[in-house]
Amino acid sequence: MKASTFAVPPSCKTRKRTRLALALVACLAGSSAYAQSTTGGISGIVKQTGGSPAKVVIRNLDTGAVQERSTDADGRYSANTLAAGRYEVTAEVDGKPVGSSSVQVVPGSSSRVDLDSAAAADAGSAVTLDTVKAVANAVDRGGINPIDMTTPQLNTIVPVKLMDSLAGGRSAISTAQQFLSQVSVANSSGFPRFGGSSGAENRYYVNEFDVTNDRNGYGLTGIPAEAMATSQIIDDTASARYSNALGGSMAQTVKQGTNDFRFGYDLYYTPPLYSRLMEKSPAYRYPDGTYYSYPNGSREGLFDQFLWVSGPIVRDRLFFYVLDRNNPEYTRKSVNTTGTQQTVSTDKLNAPLVNLTWNITDSQQLNVMGERNRYSTYSTVYDLPTRYDTSQRNQRSWSNPQNLQRLLIGNYYWNINDTMTLSVMGGYMSTWALTPTSTSGTEAPYALQYTVDDRSSQSIGASASPNSLLPSTYFKRGYRAAFTWTPGDHQIMFGAENYDVGFNNLSISGENGNYAYHQYTKNTTLPNGVVIPANTPYVQAMYRKSGGAFTTTNRGAFIEDTWKLAPDFVVYAGVRYDQNIGYQLTGREFIDLKTVSPRVGVAWDVFGDGSTKFGAAAGQYTIPLPASINSGVGGITVNRTDYYAYTGINPDGSPILGGKYGDTVTLGSSNPADPRTIASGNIKNTRQNNYTVYLQHKFDSNWQGSVQAKYTFLDRTIETTCDLGPGSPLRNYLAAQGYPNAKISNACILYNPGSAIELTNDLGGTGQMQTITVPASVYGMPRAERTNYQLIGTLTHAESPDEPYFFNVSYTWGHMFGNYEGYFDESTGQSISGSSYAFDYPQLMQGATGDLSNDYRHSLKTMGFYRFRNGFRVGGNITAHTGAPVLCNSFYPNTENTPSGTAAASRGNYSYYCFNKLSPRGSMGRQSFNWTAGLLLAWGRKFGAHDIDVALNVSNVFNHIGEDGAVRNWNVGGYNTINPSYGFPGYQSPRSTSLVIRYTWN
Repeated sequence: MKASTFAVPPSCKTRKRTRLALALVACLAGSSAYAQSTTGGISGIVKQTGGSPAKVVIRNLDTGAVQERSTDADGRYSANTLAAGRYEVTAEVDGKPVGSSSVQVVPGSSSRVDLDSAAAADAGSAVTLDTVKAVANAVDRGGINPIDMTTPQLNTIVPVKLMDSLAGGRSAISTAQQFLSQVSVANSSGFPRFGGSSGAENRYYVNEFDVTNDRNGYGLTGIPAEAMATSQIIDDTASARYSNALGGSMAQTVKQGTNDFRFGYDLYYTPPLYSRLMEKSPAYRYPDGTYYSYPNGSREGLFDQFLWVSGPIVRDRLFFYVLDRNNPEYTRKSVNTTGTQQTVSTDKLNAPLVNLTWNITDSQQLNVMGERNRYSTYSTVYDLPTRYDTSQRNQRSWSNPQNLQRLLIGNYYWNINDTMTLSVMGGYMSTWALTPTSTSGTEAPYALQYTVDDRSSQSIGASASPNSLLPSTYFKRGYRAAFTWTPGDHQIMFGAENYDVGFNNLSISGENGNYAYHQYTKNTTLPNGVVIPANTPYVQAMYRKSGGAFTTTNRGAFIEDTWKLAPDFVVYAGVRYDQNIGYQLTGREFIDLKTVSPRVGVAWDVFGDGSTKFGAAAGQYTIPLPASINSGVGGITVNRTDYYAYTGINPDGSPILGGKYGDTVTLGSSNPADPRTIASGNIKNTRQNNYTVYLQHKFDSNWQGSVQAKYTFLDRTIETTCDLGPGSPLRNYLAAQGYPNAKISNACILYNPGSAIELTNDLGGTGQMQTITVPASVYGMPRAERTNYQLIGTLTHAESPDEPYFFNVSYTWGHMFGNYEGYFDESTGQSISGSSYAFDYPQLMQGATGDLSNDYRHSLKTMGFYRFRNGFRVGGNITAHTGAPVLCNSFYPNTENTPSGTAAASRGNYSYYCFNKLSPRGSMGRQSFNWTAGLLLAWGRKFGAHDIDVALNVSNVFNHIGEDGAVRNWNVGGYNTINPSYGFPGYQSPRSTSLVIRYTWN
């Protein structure tokens, strides 16, 4: 079979063995991306003078697995879906070795190794294991973001050893925020904003499984940083094989076992609050002397500890990696701002993880990973008789939140032959949460005894609450398969995926009895019309049920071709199909969104030597709707009330019933709304257009730089409009079209703002469903707009044995404007999955266009470390940026006094009429320039088989307390009442410190 000629740039010049470590770091410049993958690849050229085609032997030095490839007529070869680790690559011609080299394969990329018979002869022999280890260390500690000549996609691969060497956090979120060029500060979601998108528009993967929390659209079920092998960050140039994200994607891989038995213990210690290492935030007061910020909490020292072990079960075939995170209890204390209550909380955490790897054959691998995370808190609230004085206190209440997360992922890889590979993934994750409290309901009646004429009441039931104690659950189940075929100069990949998402938010009140005893001195008319004579006691029995089990299905399929049009020029074209189906409580579909997303790009090796790359990418992207929308539009709420005479009260508070007064009063329905009424009939999923042009250049074996120009704009989004009531423009339009008696059954409808609404409802008031198209001009809603421009420059120095330091600096100029923050409004904390008011009423969009909350025009990031020969390591980071726009939101003044204006005013501070005038978004000035710096002081040494590393990690080392946001609400209670707290600033976190001790035996 003819070997593949794809994915091989022109040769990196082979260096002598004494410079091999530097050479291989440089040769990482030729690497092709493997989306969300736990594997990588190797490709290159075997240079020889005459003779038969070379046989390339690729041997994994960690697991013993061996694969063979044959070169084509030009000497090219490639091997895909290789397990991460250290490899020796040897070329043979006519049974004789002609060259040997070593390389570290990193998940998510294909490393390039060129072999030259003349260079091999000059080197004298194959590389040694010590050389391989030196290469692996160089790559792990500083070989990030290689120049990839085989794809237009830009990605950053961050090994965990590099994160261990840097100042700052190591979680998935911390890694993304450190290595993203743009600053992401004022985000109440707490998640990074890729390319200006909100924190709810990203996707996160572990071992190829999408662990994004699709219940609300943001957050993830991640793995501890200690178990992470690498992180791959892709901003806005993702190929079609990736699940869609308007923002960016982040893929992590879990550590695997090898033929070497190893174990270790890692400890992260955070000192108690407050010491010089853990500074206290300043307290701030209102003009009247009361606090609006009163940081006063205390906490015991926090130990976060990990015990791990890895090695072979069957040498060369079966391996294990086990991690146990089991933290001792620790206690936190805090007093509220008013000084009237103290909260004392104790936390527990246990999270074991197991990863098994089976090399079925040298060309087939199965990996199974599982994690269970159990976390609980016990909190007690005390009343303080003397404000801010905790020496005397009275217990008020307690709560005991309990959480359990499970994650199970399996991956299968098969190198079928030199040109074909197959990968299959299946995964499942779930969360379970229950919060018992001092007022939780029990399996007993709840009852209130009211005095005559309801002047007061007291609880007489055996239960403290009518509400049933029920868990909240969430699950995601998914699978994915992809096939890669490399015929000649093409690499063709196609695949499909399916994810089922479900959650249960069932809420029940009165299941065990919810009673209220009444007696009035006058005749009383009940809601069912029955008149109760004066001085006649009766009992009211109530039952309420809402929520339930909901599901969503997200499907995707893709096909793409990466064509090596010329030796130095690659053309990419791909298309992705996504389907997002939402189901009501009864299982009926209420929305089915189908989206086709094309993506194209080019990559040019400018000088043909792998040193300089010009790339360009363009594509369309979408994202699934959060599953929690299903509950809001496809759920039920039922309230049933019965009225009885009674002859006595049992000891548990339940009544001894007499006759029933009238019919049951029922509000709501046990059947969800007609699915045709929930969304506009012509609704389409959110879509964004991304364009990127960039230039990367490798100055030498260690220094590399890049410049990027990015342009993204939102084409459309999905939101709700609630301007459907009597007197609204829509009702007036229906009347003009012959439907004056329309009965619109729902309060809001899902739609694409700025587009016509295809409305299905009881238009004639006869109970029969009819459909009408309402032009966008009728309801006067603008289209959703979000535009982002960015110019980014980055300079990186990779660590090497001769130059033992890592350095990265990036500068970003950006401008982000529009009228829409995204699925999560970082300025207000609202999300599409909850109570987003964006586009509910046209009045709320007056003045909404302007600079968005993440519009930081200038930002600078730098980080790095220097490793001394005596084992000491000094590092740090600096982040500086100009201020974001000052925010101001008000009640809508409703000067026109229309039904729509009244409804808009009821939404609260989500309009733009500050200072008694229309004050458009972004027109109120800018926050001040801000910065922060981190410091790392570390020492590490190896003593035989013992490896020790000790580090002191300090964030905000200078304790710079800069302003970070401010109170945005202009009004309190209504438009005519000014909020005295408007403009009061928030502040960045003070200095904090952690001590890290890592011990490894190998």
